[in-house]
Amino acid sequence: MKDQLYKDIMDYAPMGLIYLKIIVDKQGNPEDLEILAVNKVVARMLGTPAAQIMGARAMGLFADDPESFFQWLDSFATRSDQELQNERMVLLKPFNRYFHVKIVRGEKNLRTIFLIDISDEVTRINYLEAELNHYRKNAETHVKKEEALRVLSYRDSLTGLGNRRLYDKQLNKIDREFNYPITLIMADVNGLKLANDGFGHEAGDALLLKFAAILKAECPADACIARVGGDEFLILLSKTNAKKAKALIERLNRLNSKLLVNQLKLSYALGFSVKTHVTQNMEDVYRAAEERMYRHKAENNSKLRSQSIDLILESLFKKYQSEKFHAKRVSILGKSLAIELGFTNETIIQIGLAGLVHDIGKIGISDEILTKAERIDVFERMEIEKHPELGHRILASASEYIDIADFVMSHHERWDGKGYPIGLKNTEISPEARILALVEAYDDMTNERSYEQQLTKFAAIAEIQAGAGKQFDPDYAKVFVEQVLKSPWEY
Repeated sequence: MKDQLYKDIMDYAPMGLIYLKIIVDKQGNPEDLEILAVNKVVARMLGTPAAQIMGARAMGLFADDPESFFQWLDSFATRSDQELQNERMVLLKPFNRYFHVKIVRGEKNLRTIFLIDISDEVTRINYLEAELNHYRKNAETHVKKEEALRVLSYRDSLTGLGNRRLYDKQLNKIDREFNYPITLIMADVNGLKLANDGFGHEAGDALLLKFAAILKAECPADACIARVGGDEFLILLSKTNAKKAKALIERLNRLNSKLLVNQLKLSYALGFSVKTHVTQNMEDVYRAAEERMYRHKAENNSKLRSQSIDLILESLFKKYQSEKFHAKRVSILGKSLAIELGFTNETIIQIGLAGLVHDIGKIGISDEILTKAERIDVFERMEIEKHPELGHRILASASEYIDIADFVMSHHERWDGKGYPIGLKNTEISPEARILALVEAYDDMTNERSYEQQLTKFAAIAEIQAGAGKQFDPDYAKVFVEQVLKSPWEY
């Protein structure tokens, strides 16, 4: 009766129960396990009826799985008394599940094994750990991204220098009495807009990058250097007096206007001011540095812009020799016509200069279009028609070219209002621009500069006569043919 009761308890217990005997060799070392009894839980997990398991040897039971056999032998037969007293978690390979294991010693070499399946709990814990690791990694990634964004938020994306945010932060940190004297240097790169208009933004960026490299090389390692505007830079120096500031300015000025970057001269204006006492307001120091910088800029700006225009024109003529010869011919013809029309000497000189620079805006047109042998399409025509406006922007940047810039802007306008870029007509077009339009057209027709067929002098004169009152000022056209070209007017 008791045996049946124990059997029922074993079979219907929620845990797995194994009663086994350890088989030892002559030296007393465990070599196998004889399974004396198992309950239904274990039989179900092994997939074998309990009757077939009882009395079986582990070596036979796991004949096809020696790894599992040795695991059972190690787990249930070779544990010391101290280890037997400890409950533990084991992944039993035959069941491919995790168990909470308790081993109870019986008579010599007899063991009762209690197995509580904890696989679901382990799976859940592993899942939670995986989720935790996932969130931890995500958090770390998020922190790294935040840090990267934080760093970027203090950096100028082009030069890698600081930006206004970094300058403000460093100023707040440095503006302490123990850091006095504090020097603030303001710098401005000259001709950036001219570089962007004349050669494209890549050229302007190259100027900024070169200047940034100069600042990093010449300024102390602990200086805060920040680009705070398109062409403006601030340099903040702690424990730097006026003498040291002047020495730095002199080093920077030794390089000023002596470096060419993509055929453009790198020049910049500098100004500085020093805070020596806590009563000074940093805003006043900023304004003093700014005022000195603008004074420096004003002293050299016109000359530098004129030099930049010369470089742009030189670059255009170097790339396209035909443009150089065309410009000279237009200049000579323009002055000749202005003389015949009775213009003042000053105006004649301006027209001659305008003839030399009238196509400077072509520096912004791609080589493929300017050198194209066949007829250009409508889109390429639109690109070419941008050059008067670009030329105007380039020339208007220098004071000595401002009036000429207006002539250049209008030298493709027509008497009938069908020209470009604005569509001016008749006397809305300046006399100087009307002269340029006429003499340039004549030179284009009589010289092979593009896909257009070169005409003879007399064929070109016929075209001018046909265009008088339409494309050209009729009075100017007649004087040009009769007085400059010394040919009869047959209109």
